[in-house]
Amino acid sequence: MASHENQIFGSSVVPFRLVFIMWLSFSIEYFYHIDLGFLGILPRTLRGLPGIFFAPMIHGNFAHLVSNTFPLLFLGTLLYFFYDRIGGIVFFGVISLPIF
Repeated sequence: MASHENQIFGSSVVPFRLVFIMWLSFSIEYFYHIDLGFLGILPRTLRGLPGIFFAPMIHGNFAHLVSNTFPLLFLGTLLYFFYDRIGGIVFFGVISLPIF
């Protein structure tokens, strides 16, 4: 049973890291009163291209952040647990979906 628990813990490492980055960016934005909204996607502008990569880390408010945290942890962990060979491709493919 300990091996099963280790597999679940190992499967949650990448989703926890992404959630940590999301919470860190929101905390910096909140505590230092910095608006990171300019890193969001601005359609049809050259200035909006970095938003393709940064938009998944930007959240409008606390409720938005929390509502994205739990599904990301749960579904990301299940993805890596059941599909460990292709989990990384699928996980980062879904996060970078606006690129395609």
